[in-house]
Amino acid sequence: MKKPIVGVLVLTLIVLVVWLFVEERKSSQFSESIKIGYVVPLTGDAATYGEPMKNAASLAVEEINNSGGVNGRKLEVIYEDSKCSGKDALTATQKLISIDKVQVLDGFTCAEDLLNSASLIEKNKIITLSPGALGPGVSAAGDYIFQTNPSATVATKKLTSLIFKNHTNVIVVSENTGFAIDIRDFFSKEFESLGGKVTLSETYNPNTKDFRAILQKIKKENPSAIFINPQTEITGGLFIKQARELGITADLFSLDTLSGPTTREISGDASEGLTLVTVPDLDTQNQKANEFLKKYKEKYGDPVFPLYLASAYDSINIIAQAIQIAGDDSQKIKDYLYKMSDYHGAVGTYHFDKNGDIEGIDFVVKKMVSGKLINIK
Repeated sequence: MKKPIVGVLVLTLIVLVVWLFVEERKSSQFSESIKIGYVVPLTGDAATYGEPMKNAASLAVEEINNSGGVNGRKLEVIYEDSKCSGKDALTATQKLISIDKVQVLDGFTCAEDLLNSASLIEKNKIITLSPGALGPGVSAAGDYIFQTNPSATVATKKLTSLIFKNHTNVIVVSENTGFAIDIRDFFSKEFESLGGKVTLSETYNPNTKDFRAILQKIKKENPSAIFINPQTEITGGLFIKQARELGITADLFSLDTLSGPTTREISGDASEGLTLVTVPDLDTQNQKANEFLKKYKEKYGDPVFPLYLASAYDSINIIAQAIQIAGDDSQKIKDYLYKMSDYHGAVGTYHFDKNGDIEGIDFVVKKMVSGKLINIK
């Protein structure tokens, strides 16, 4: 009689051990964090918008984790400094993918950072969301790359039409970075297709402080319009200040790189009349936007580039939503994002198009008047 009892006990023990092993595996997988790599400029001139975007992303991560995470799993973000350098961004991306084994990438505030890393991202099929990379080339950078901000292609077309309305000739001055050069080439092609002429196109290196050599060339041309096309507010603000000091009175135009407070701080009254094609202000009727701005201000102070900070905040929340619904598989997440119906975020209501760009948020025209940027159309 003892043998059957012993057999039953052994079988029961085996079943119990197997069950405990399976449950332990489930528990281990369930508690494993979701790793997100965040590539963003934390040093150098571009840190003026890189650091705030990191703050906005951190705020979203904190809220999600405090609410139980994604299907019970915490978000773990690993921040890497790109310095707004394509080379440094690629090194950071390689480290995040090969060593940290991240499941998703985010950030890439500078277009050059993202474009330089795009082939590696595509090769490894890493879902990537960018709240700040605006270059025209980003739209075609890859199938796994999405933007949570309006495309610079749309902004540049709008700027081209705006300038051509009153000026058939224009001078273009660009910072020598991948983003600015892409914008310059796209703008020049569009402007000339309208019948306009770029009479002079000059470039300067990042971190340039003295623009007198370029400005002397420009002054000889006696232009009526200049498109200043910088990578950061610092070089853009210095250019504007020195141009006015040299007596250049041309109408000045740019994109939203110069829409932050640093431009005015550096250029002072010289920026009066500067016209920008930029992203809109956050909608005060949008509850999510208001809540985000309130939380950000309480923790980090007054937000700069509010829409881009909201984009950084939204991108983390979109990642969390996609993984919660589609799971961890990159292909399934990608399919979900392309098919995602309108997302109601802090930025507004939008969805992704076939290129991974957002649709639903348009650009506006602003002008510096009495030290403040005001909407003119």
